[in-house]
Amino acid sequence: MDKEKVFEIRKALEESIIKYNDIIEDEAKSLQREHSIETIEKMHELFNQMEVENRLLQIGIVGRVKAGKSSLLNALLFKGKTVLPKAATPMTAALTILSYSEELSAEVDFFTQKDLDDIKENALIYENQFNKIVNEKKEEHKKNEKESSNIEFDEKIKRQAKRIMNEQFELSASFDQYQRIKNSGILFKDLKKETHINAGSIEELGNKLLEFVGSEGKFMPFTKSVYIKLPQENLKDIQIIDTPGLDDPVQSREDRTRELLKFCDVIFIVSPAGQFLNIEDTKLMDRITSKQGIRELAVVASQVDTQLMGSERNKFNGDLHKILNSITSNLGNHLSNTLLQVKESNPEILNTFDKLIEQGKEKVIHTSGVCQSLIKNFEDLDKWDPNEQKVWSNLTLNYPDYFSLNDEKLSISNLELLANISATEDVIKSVQLQKDKILQEKRENLISSKFSSLNKYKESLINYAAQQEDRIKNSNIKEIQEKKKTLEKIQKKASVSLNEEYYDLVKYMKTQLSKNLFNALDSIYQEAGIIIKETEKSENKSYTTGWWIFKKTHYYDEISVRTGAIKSALENFKSKLENKISIDSQEFISEWKKSLYTQLLKILRSDTDDEDLDPQIIKNTIRNVLNNIDEPNLEYEKNLPASLNANGVLTSTKAEEYLEAAYEYLANLKTIFNNSINDYLKKMESALNSLDPSAKIFGSYTEKVTQLEEQLKTREISLERFNKLIKELKGIS
Repeated sequence: MDKEKVFEIRKALEESIIKYNDIIEDEAKSLQREHSIETIEKMHELFNQMEVENRLLQIGIVGRVKAGKSSLLNALLFKGKTVLPKAATPMTAALTILSYSEELSAEVDFFTQKDLDDIKENALIYENQFNKIVNEKKEEHKKNEKESSNIEFDEKIKRQAKRIMNEQFELSASFDQYQRIKNSGILFKDLKKETHINAGSIEELGNKLLEFVGSEGKFMPFTKSVYIKLPQENLKDIQIIDTPGLDDPVQSREDRTRELLKFCDVIFIVSPAGQFLNIEDTKLMDRITSKQGIRELAVVASQVDTQLMGSERNKFNGDLHKILNSITSNLGNHLSNTLLQVKESNPEILNTFDKLIEQGKEKVIHTSGVCQSLIKNFEDLDKWDPNEQKVWSNLTLNYPDYFSLNDEKLSISNLELLANISATEDVIKSVQLQKDKILQEKRENLISSKFSSLNKYKESLINYAAQQEDRIKNSNIKEIQEKKKTLEKIQKKASVSLNEEYYDLVKYMKTQLSKNLFNALDSIYQEAGIIIKETEKSENKSYTTGWWIFKKTHYYDEISVRTGAIKSALENFKSKLENKISIDSQEFISEWKKSLYTQLLKILRSDTDDEDLDPQIIKNTIRNVLNNIDEPNLEYEKNLPASLNANGVLTSTKAEEYLEAAYEYLANLKTIFNNSINDYLKKMESALNSLDPSAKIFGSYTEKVTQLEEQLKTREISLERFNKLIKELKGIS
């Protein structure tokens, strides 16, 4: 189906509504709101926006701690160099974002004071619970044993308590991190909000990053996220998000991770071959595929070298190729079975996911980061770390026909077979080449979404027309007239409880929606400073004073900024804020209306009999009243301030003044959004409170009953018109 067909259907439906407006117009307006049916003009705008979309292709790397994510990226991007340090625990892992730039640099973002306070609070809870377990076990020991406890016994109890507490992941991880923070000797007040790192080479950058994300790094306990810019061709038009784990105990970083994943086009799920796609991975994949709208998934079985020493080796008499093929086949079968279970709980799975299920073995990418590292330093064995030396020793001991220092060509060939980085590179290249295809899929999804909405809208119109047709056939005009006479009495009986319930739910709506929107604003604003920082540049310059032997050279740093980049960054950030607040608001109001509908219907049914009120008419009436409530729009200032009107590249004082204006705008923007949200909430509350639900519902109900009464007076004509409407609507496809 193409978009022209969607427009054709929309136009045909609109023409039918106009043609039969006397019997369907009010219902059509309500159903248009319910099914989010835009005007033809608005639909054109949506499709035009999609056609010009050309955003950065974003790739997410997710997986458990020690799954091999950093090793994979080191092998993929740096040919095995350890630029991205491996995380020893969830708390030593930083959210890392990599993208292309002509200049090599990194930006480190530290935890906020609130983050550190949360870590400390959890650490204290851990300590209290740990001590409680230890004391309880000591008391138990005293009751059962005559002799007193000794040092060895006390240590045993502590080990048991630690195992128990490790099951409480967030507490144990926070305790570990808090100890690192205390032992660092660094005070939070001495840290900058973020630190910019310049480097002349990838090796230098890697060494500098160790201070911030290395397991023994000086600033590691305080590092929250790292933004790395690399002049690498394989990163052009791509941004890679290496996550610290989806069960991150630092809530603000976890929220940021989830937010970034929402915008990813492709996600690599990295899972250790030895514990491939366990329950934690399954939960992770279910959430990503069903809720985040990811277009493509790739599954990477990391650390495959750890699986070469088991039963598979004996089964195939040490034939490396057969063993690797068997391992991959088993992982593929497990992948298919696991994803099939995910699909059963998520019927909306995409086609790409179906291929993973159908072609499990072919779609599993086995990798070994350590083998890539061995290749990198094969001619300089002294650079192998203890783990690399151990892996090499195991390979040469168990597979002497494939790995030997005496045959470099053979060894590297088989190390490349295990590292399998070319397969991952092929996926990246393929995704880059398919960027247009992915964007086309998004267009197709929009077409499919609009087509689905129009069909639901059409079916709702047909159902309503059929109900009305049936009601006209089976209703008695005298009964209808009698029901009209009892309406006033029924309204008096039900109006008080109906209005009380409605206004209570309005109060709840304002309180909860306010909380949700301000939390969303705070969450997104955590990245505000970085968007400007990335656009400024500092260059070392010099000038000379004096002459002859009195000549002196002076050095200084000159800041320059690209005003266009800053404007674009600010506008994009503002747009992101608007979209987030708007979407959260719409989703909440939609769910709240469903709850409101249920509660009001419940009140009416408890206060009246079905004989007095037509159940179907009252349902339609309540729904239409709620659908037609005029909701205010979130409104913001559209233009950047005059202080940001400059163009081109600015340097020195002008650059500093422009940067100051940009930061000031960012600070003011949050106030603007705060005020806009407050204004929106007041208008929303006012709009809802201005409605007299009892009068509106019973007034609308009376109109529908009166309309039915008039249609009964011309029964045959009315039936013919509804019959023609139904046929016409069914003919639209």
